Amino acid sequence: MTLNENHGYYTQVLMQLGVTRMTHGYFMVWTAHGHFVQHIHKNVSRWNELKLEIKDYYDRLYLSTIFSNS
Repeated sequence: MTLNENHGYYTQVLMQLGVTRMTHGYFMVWTAHGHFVQHIHKNVSRWNELKLEIKDYYDRLYLSTIFSNS
């Protein structure tokens, strides 16, 4: 079993690794029937893509709500 790299949780782990400048982290799921732990290494190329997406979101959507002329 592994975390699908297209899942939002994978993106969340990569974001946390990038923001905290860590090289790896762990994804864990716990249920009453057991738990699952996956060691995840920082994916630098995907992190660079995410940074561009975050910057675009910040510039286009977030800043426009703060500095709107309403």
